[in-house]
Amino acid sequence: MLFKTLVSVALIALCSVSVQGQSSAPNTCKGGVNPNGAKDGDAIIKASAKIKDGLYTLQNVKSGSFLSFVSTGNIISPAKRHTQINTYNQWTTWTLRTHPKSNYVSIRMVNDVGHEKCASTRWITNGSDGGCDDAAVMWQCEVDNTKTKRDLNSTLTFQDEEDDFDYEDLIPDVHEEVEVPSEDGRNLTKRYVPVRHDKQLWVLQKVGSRHSNEFKIYSLAHLWDMVPRCLSTTPGWRGTLLADCYVNTGSTSLYWKMTRRGHK
Repeated sequence: MLFKTLVSVALIALCSVSVQGQSSAPNTCKGGVNPNGAKDGDAIIKASAKIKDGLYTLQNVKSGSFLSFVSTGNIISPAKRHTQINTYNQWTTWTLRTHPKSNYVSIRMVNDVGHEKCASTRWITNGSDGGCDDAAVMWQCEVDNTKTKRDLNSTLTFQDEEDDFDYEDLIPDVHEEVEVPSEDGRNLTKRYVPVRHDKQLWVLQKVGSRHSNEFKIYSLAHLWDMVPRCLSTTPGWRGTLLADCYVNTGSTSLYWKMTRRGHK
Protein backbone atom coordinates (compact mmCIF):
# COMPACT_ATOMS: atom_id res chain seq x y z
CA MET A 1 0.00 0.00 0.00
CA LEU A 2 2.82 2.39 0.90
CA PHE A 3 4.53 1.64 -2.42
CA LYS A 4 1.35 2.39 -4.38
CA THR A 5 0.91 5.65 -2.49
CA LEU A 6 4.47 6.73 -3.24
CA VAL A 7 4.03 5.88 -6.92
CA SER A 8 0.80 7.89 -7.08
CA VAL A 9 2.44 10.91 -5.48
CA ALA A 10 5.37 10.66 -7.88
CA LEU A 11 3.06 10.53 -10.90
CA ILE A 12 1.11 13.56 -9.72
CA ALA A 13 4.33 15.48 -9.21
CA LEU A 14 5.58 14.46 -12.64
CA CYS A 15 2.42 15.69 -14.32
CA SER A 16 2.70 19.06 -12.60
CA VAL A 17 6.30 19.68 -13.65
CA SER A 18 6.69 22.25 -16.41
CA VAL A 19 8.54 21.45 -19.64
CA GLN A 20 11.26 23.76 -20.96
CA GLY A 21 10.06 26.48 -18.61
CA GLN A 22 6.45 25.93 -19.61
CA SER A 23 3.72 26.87 -17.18
CA SER A 24 1.20 24.24 -16.16
CA ALA A 25 -1.57 26.84 -16.37
CA PRO A 26 -5.00 25.18 -16.39
CA ASN A 27 -7.04 25.03 -19.54
CA THR A 28 -9.75 27.67 -19.65
CA CYS A 29 -11.59 26.84 -22.87
CA LYS A 30 -15.07 25.39 -22.97
CA GLY A 31 -16.72 23.23 -25.56
CA GLY A 32 -20.07 23.72 -27.20
CA VAL A 33 -21.49 25.43 -30.25
CA ASN A 34 -21.47 29.22 -30.36
CA PRO A 35 -25.01 30.29 -31.35
CA ASN A 36 -23.55 33.47 -32.84
CA GLY A 37 -20.66 31.64 -34.49
CA ALA A 38 -21.47 32.54 -38.08
CA LYS A 39 -21.89 36.21 -37.21
CA ASP A 40 -18.74 36.33 -35.09
CA GLY A 41 -16.66 34.53 -37.70
CA ASP A 42 -17.85 36.77 -40.52
CA ALA A 43 -17.09 39.90 -38.47
CA ILE A 44 -13.53 38.71 -37.86
CA ILE A 45 -12.94 37.90 -41.52
CA LYS A 46 -14.35 41.30 -42.53
CA ALA A 47 -11.92 42.99 -40.11
CA SER A 48 -8.96 40.82 -41.08
CA ALA A 49 -5.77 42.24 -42.55
CA LYS A 50 -3.62 40.97 -45.39
CA ILE A 51 0.14 41.06 -44.89
CA LYS A 52 3.16 40.42 -47.08
CA ASP A 53 4.89 37.08 -46.84
CA GLY A 54 8.14 37.37 -44.96
CA LEU A 55 10.07 37.10 -41.73
CA TYR A 56 8.49 38.64 -38.63
CA THR A 57 8.98 38.89 -34.91
CA LEU A 58 5.85 38.78 -32.76
CA GLN A 59 6.08 40.66 -29.45
CA ASN A 60 3.20 40.73 -26.99
CA VAL A 61 2.09 44.28 -26.27
CA LYS A 62 1.22 43.72 -22.61
CA SER A 63 4.05 41.44 -21.46
CA GLY A 64 6.79 42.51 -23.84
CA SER A 65 7.58 38.84 -24.49
CA PHE A 66 8.62 37.71 -27.95
CA LEU A 67 6.88 34.61 -29.28
CA SER A 68 9.69 32.06 -29.42
CA PHE A 69 10.35 28.53 -30.61
CA VAL A 70 12.14 25.98 -28.44
CA SER A 71 13.57 23.52 -30.95
CA THR A 72 14.11 20.80 -28.36
CA GLY A 73 10.59 19.46 -27.99
CA ASN A 74 9.19 21.75 -30.72
CA ILE A 75 7.54 24.18 -28.31
CA ILE A 76 6.00 27.55 -29.15
CA SER A 77 6.02 29.86 -26.15
CA PRO A 78 6.35 33.51 -25.13
CA ALA A 79 9.96 34.04 -24.09
CA LYS A 80 10.54 34.92 -20.46
CA ARG A 81 11.21 38.60 -19.94
CA HIS A 82 14.73 39.75 -19.10
CA THR A 83 16.24 36.63 -20.68
CA GLN A 84 18.67 36.38 -23.56
CA ILE A 85 16.11 34.71 -25.82
CA ASN A 86 13.61 37.56 -25.40
CA THR A 87 14.92 39.60 -28.31
CA TYR A 88 15.18 39.52 -32.09
CA ASN A 89 17.05 36.30 -32.88
CA GLN A 90 16.83 33.04 -34.83
CA TRP A 91 14.24 31.51 -32.52
CA THR A 92 11.91 34.51 -32.40
CA THR A 93 11.88 35.15 -36.16
CA TRP A 94 8.90 33.50 -37.82
CA THR A 95 8.02 32.94 -41.45
CA LEU A 96 4.49 34.11 -42.19
CA ARG A 97 3.03 32.80 -45.44
CA THR A 98 -0.37 33.75 -46.82
CA HIS A 99 -2.80 31.12 -48.02
CA PRO A 100 -3.88 31.60 -51.66
CA LYS A 101 -6.90 33.84 -52.29
CA SER A 102 -7.42 34.61 -48.60
CA ASN A 103 -6.23 36.63 -45.63
CA TYR A 104 -5.24 33.46 -43.78
CA VAL A 105 -1.60 32.93 -42.83
CA SER A 106 0.56 30.09 -41.61
CA ILE A 107 3.19 30.77 -38.92
CA ARG A 108 6.28 28.64 -39.46
CA MET A 109 9.80 27.86 -38.31
CA VAL A 110 12.46 25.25 -39.06
CA ASN A 111 13.87 23.42 -36.05
CA ASP A 112 17.54 22.64 -35.52
CA VAL A 113 17.32 19.30 -37.33
CA GLY A 114 15.78 20.82 -40.46
CA HIS A 115 12.10 19.95 -39.91
CA GLU A 116 9.64 22.73 -40.73
CA LYS A 117 6.98 23.15 -38.05
CA CYS A 118 3.79 25.22 -38.15
CA ALA A 119 1.87 26.87 -35.34
CA SER A 120 -1.22 24.66 -35.06
CA THR A 121 -4.43 24.69 -33.08
CA ARG A 122 -4.63 21.86 -30.57
CA TRP A 123 -8.00 20.28 -29.80
CA ILE A 124 -8.55 18.71 -26.39
CA THR A 125 -11.47 16.91 -24.81
CA ASN A 126 -12.96 18.75 -21.88
CA GLY A 127 -15.28 16.51 -19.87
CA SER A 128 -18.99 16.97 -20.46
CA ASP A 129 -18.33 20.05 -22.61
CA GLY A 130 -17.03 17.80 -25.37
CA GLY A 131 -13.88 19.54 -26.51
CA CYS A 132 -12.26 22.83 -27.40
CA ASP A 133 -9.22 24.50 -28.95
CA ASP A 134 -6.91 25.11 -26.01
CA ALA A 135 -3.49 26.10 -27.34
CA ALA A 136 -1.15 26.84 -30.20
CA VAL A 137 1.42 24.06 -30.60
CA MET A 138 4.01 23.16 -33.23
CA TRP A 139 3.27 20.31 -35.64
CA GLN A 140 4.71 19.33 -39.01
CA CYS A 141 3.56 21.76 -41.70
CA GLU A 142 0.76 20.41 -43.87
CA VAL A 143 -0.39 23.64 -45.51
CA ASP A 144 1.18 25.80 -48.23
CA ASN A 145 4.52 24.01 -48.21
CA THR A 146 6.96 25.32 -50.81
CA LYS A 147 8.16 21.80 -51.65
CA THR A 148 4.78 20.96 -53.16
CA LYS A 149 2.77 22.78 -55.80
CA ARG A 150 0.25 25.17 -54.30
CA ASP A 151 -3.16 24.59 -55.83
CA LEU A 152 -4.61 28.07 -56.27
CA ASN A 153 -8.02 26.58 -57.05
CA SER A 154 -8.20 24.46 -53.91
CA THR A 155 -10.71 25.11 -51.18
CA LEU A 156 -10.45 24.41 -47.48
CA THR A 157 -12.72 21.90 -45.81
CA PHE A 158 -14.05 22.84 -42.39
CA GLN A 159 -15.50 20.32 -39.98
CA ASP A 160 -17.89 21.02 -37.13
CA GLU A 161 -16.81 17.97 -35.15
CA GLU A 162 -13.39 16.65 -34.27
CA ASP A 163 -13.84 13.25 -35.90
CA ASP A 164 -10.32 13.32 -37.29
CA PHE A 165 -7.42 12.05 -35.21
CA ASP A 166 -4.46 14.28 -34.49
CA TYR A 167 -1.53 11.93 -34.05
CA GLU A 168 0.57 14.74 -32.66
CA ASP A 169 -1.96 15.43 -29.91
CA LEU A 170 -0.40 12.41 -28.24
CA ILE A 171 3.14 12.72 -29.61
CA PRO A 172 3.76 16.42 -30.33
CA ASP A 173 7.25 15.85 -31.78
CA VAL A 174 6.55 13.46 -34.65
CA HIS A 175 9.43 12.85 -37.03
CA GLU A 176 8.87 9.19 -37.79
CA GLU A 177 6.71 8.19 -40.73
CA VAL A 178 3.55 6.13 -40.30
CA GLU A 179 3.23 2.84 -42.16
CA VAL A 180 0.02 2.42 -44.13
CA PRO A 181 -0.81 -1.27 -44.68
CA SER A 182 -2.45 -2.60 -47.82
CA GLU A 183 -5.27 -5.16 -47.85
CA ASP A 184 -2.80 -8.03 -47.99
CA GLY A 185 -0.95 -6.69 -44.97
CA ARG A 186 2.03 -5.25 -46.80
CA ASN A 187 2.97 -1.61 -46.48
CA LEU A 188 2.05 0.37 -49.57
CA THR A 189 3.69 3.61 -48.51
CA LYS A 190 4.88 5.66 -45.59
CA ARG A 191 3.55 9.07 -44.79
CA TYR A 192 2.91 11.51 -41.99
CA VAL A 193 -0.58 11.47 -40.53
CA PRO A 194 -2.08 14.66 -42.02
CA VAL A 195 -3.19 17.65 -39.98
CA ARG A 196 -6.36 19.44 -41.04
CA HIS A 197 -5.38 22.63 -42.86
CA ASP A 198 -7.60 25.05 -40.94
CA LYS A 199 -5.75 24.05 -37.76
CA GLN A 200 -2.57 25.52 -39.24
CA LEU A 201 -4.04 28.77 -40.52
CA TRP A 202 -4.52 32.01 -38.62
CA VAL A 203 -6.41 35.26 -39.15
CA LEU A 204 -4.83 38.63 -38.32
CA GLN A 205 -6.89 41.62 -37.20
CA LYS A 206 -5.11 44.97 -37.02
CA VAL A 207 -5.81 46.91 -33.81
CA GLY A 208 -5.33 50.62 -33.36
CA SER A 209 -4.77 52.96 -36.29
CA ARG A 210 -4.47 51.82 -39.90
CA HIS A 211 -0.71 52.34 -39.64
CA SER A 212 -0.41 50.20 -36.52
CA ASN A 213 1.61 46.99 -36.60
CA GLU A 214 -0.30 45.45 -33.69
CA PHE A 215 -2.61 42.51 -34.37
CA LYS A 216 -4.85 39.96 -32.75
CA ILE A 217 -4.12 36.46 -34.04
CA TYR A 218 -7.19 34.21 -34.37
CA SER A 219 -7.21 30.48 -34.94
CA LEU A 220 -9.10 29.62 -38.12
CA ALA A 221 -10.21 26.28 -36.64
CA HIS A 222 -13.85 26.50 -35.51
CA LEU A 223 -14.00 30.22 -36.25
CA TRP A 224 -17.62 29.96 -37.39
CA ASP A 225 -19.06 27.38 -35.00
CA MET A 226 -17.38 27.93 -31.62
CA VAL A 227 -16.25 30.94 -29.60
CA PRO A 228 -13.32 32.53 -31.49
CA ARG A 229 -9.89 31.89 -29.96
CA CYS A 230 -6.85 34.16 -30.07
CA LEU A 231 -3.19 33.66 -29.27
CA SER A 232 -2.53 34.83 -25.71
CA THR A 233 0.68 35.53 -23.81
CA THR A 234 0.17 32.64 -21.38
CA PRO A 235 2.41 29.57 -21.76
CA GLY A 236 0.76 26.17 -21.43
CA TRP A 237 1.62 22.51 -21.82
CA ARG A 238 3.96 22.32 -24.86
CA GLY A 239 2.49 25.49 -26.32
CA THR A 240 0.84 28.84 -25.81
CA LEU A 241 -2.73 29.04 -24.56
CA LEU A 242 -5.52 30.45 -26.66
CA ALA A 243 -8.11 32.78 -25.15
CA ASP A 244 -11.69 33.65 -26.07
CA CYS A 245 -11.77 36.83 -28.12
CA TYR A 246 -14.14 38.62 -30.43
CA VAL A 247 -13.70 41.31 -33.04
CA ASN A 248 -14.23 44.02 -30.39
CA THR A 249 -12.11 42.44 -27.61
CA GLY A 250 -9.65 45.08 -26.41
CA SER A 251 -7.25 43.17 -24.16
CA THR A 252 -3.60 44.10 -24.80
CA SER A 253 -2.60 40.62 -23.63
CA LEU A 254 -3.96 39.45 -26.99
CA TYR A 255 -2.17 42.13 -29.04
CA TRP A 256 1.02 41.20 -30.87
CA LYS A 257 3.43 43.74 -32.34
CA MET A 258 4.51 42.34 -35.71
CA THR A 259 7.83 43.66 -37.00
CA ARG A 260 8.89 42.68 -40.49
CA ARG A 261 12.51 41.49 -40.51
CA GLY A 262 13.02 40.44 -44.10
CA HIS A 263 11.82 38.46 -47.09
CA LYS A 264 11.41 34.70 -47.26
